[in-house]
Amino acid sequence: AIGLKCLQTISEKKGVDILIEAIKILNNENVDINLSIAGTGILEKKLKKMSSGLKNITFLGWKSKHEVKQILIKSSALIVPSKIAKNGDSEGLPTVILEGLSNGSLIIASNHSGIPEIIKDKISGFLFQEGDAKHLSKVIKDVIELEDDKKRNMIEQGQKILKDKFDSDNQSKKLEILLEQLIEK
Repeated sequence: AIGLKCLQTISEKKGVDILIEAIKILNNENVDINLSIAGTGILEKKLKKMSSGLKNITFLGWKSKHEVKQILIKSSALIVPSKIAKNGDSEGLPTVILEGLSNGSLIIASNHSGIPEIIKDKISGFLFQEGDAKHLSKVIKDVIELEDDKKRNMIEQGQKILKDKFDSDNQSKKLEILLEQLIEK
């Protein structure tokens, strides 16, 4: 069985309902997979009801930063199915992706908002069409079949992008150079 995790505050924009639908599709195709969802939120009861009877989905509740790190290390992948909520609420670039990459997680995420800035499909992780459970289920199957060296390469590419574009020290240095150039003009 492959263990996949979704780590976040559970709200509509997090897209956990899409993930549960994808797991249902995989179950119907006899794909052996376990999903653990870490987090709490206003939709938790609804999502638990949606997944009732599915023995391969576990709700872990709220976890400390240390516990989240341990979960990420033990997981086969981190799934981030972000979407635009009915009220227009959406995410920019979910912090959990940055945390996942820094802890060596393979990322599966929707092509929502700022996510493609760091997750390049089949280069630094996998992207699926926002809100599309069927597409997500196909991507999960692709990840299950992926060779270990290709997984490691994708994780390394994601970590490289993380360091180059999202590391606070690197960004501070770049900003300092830009400010110095402006002052010199």
